[in-house]
Amino acid sequence: MSRIYSVNKPGSADRRRFVPARVFAGWLCLIAFFAAPLGAQQVGGEVLSAISEMRITQKTYGGRSGLLLLDWTNGTRYTLLELFIDDTKVAELDGELNEYQAEDVAVGDHVFGLRGQSGDLVSELVTVFFTVRSSTPVSEPVADISCSYFPRGGGTIEVTWSEGVDSWASGILELADGESLQIERGAASIAAEGVGPEVPEFAVYFLDEEGYYSDRIVPACSPQPALFRRGDCNSDGAVSVSDAIFQLNHLYLGRERWYCDDACDANDDGRTNLSDAITIIGYVFLGEIEPIGMDRACRPDETEDFLGGICECPL
Repeated sequence: MSRIYSVNKPGSADRRRFVPARVFAGWLCLIAFFAAPLGAQQVGGEVLSAISEMRITQKTYGGRSGLLLLDWTNGTRYTLLELFIDDTKVAELDGELNEYQAEDVAVGDHVFGLRGQSGDLVSELVTVFFTVRSSTPVSEPVADISCSYFPRGGGTIEVTWSEGVDSWASGILELADGESLQIERGAASIAAEGVGPEVPEFAVYFLDEEGYYSDRIVPACSPQPALFRRGDCNSDGAVSVSDAIFQLNHLYLGRERWYCDDACDANDDGRTNLSDAITIIGYVFLGEIEPIGMDRACRPDETEDFLGGICECPL
């Protein structure tokens, strides 16, 4: 059987063109590059991980704008992060950050986007839809909210409340020094210890499932009198000769100081000195009950000469 070969001559109108394999492979690479999602760039086979768990909450409200809190989990170590609002880049952030405050964001619907960069790599753009409101939908999360301040523990505030009309998922108690305490769902109180010798500035917020905080709640805080057991200078829960020894060791040997001044003011004269140790010894060995008294219950300073210190009744 004979075989017939067709050969196109140069210049013929229907000649065929053969594309070298390396050129064809190059075109395939270009097509693959442009077909890949923007923001998920790959270099040398490496893909930069995107952020995850991006969340937005609205903290404050105004007629035209609000303050938003953004937090997220970084997928890897980034050199910088790009923040977009409605397809417009509004900020470049340190790559190690995982939270940000967006101020004066206009009321209405917005799309927030965030992506990371590391060298030539750019992660996928992650977007979240959020509606900025002019007023909070959590208008009455709690009722009958009140606050008490106790001198114990270096100063303690305790805020209590009852259930309100609007449901909430969590809350925070914010102190003026920047510290904040989380409030768990269903809780009816929150306490902050070590706040100082006076009532600090603070505020309480409650957050619903949709990401909206209540307005700032600042209940009046009523100071409560310090409770202590007079004569219990070493704060061990009883009045004994060890209290007199403890006080003398501090006064004359410079050893450990007492926590509650009024507990060591055994004779209630507004001072702590040798006479208090003598009063304690007289109470223990001679039965001299004044002014310590026989009542073992903790009491406030009834003579209104509270000297200070960390005063609380030990168990």
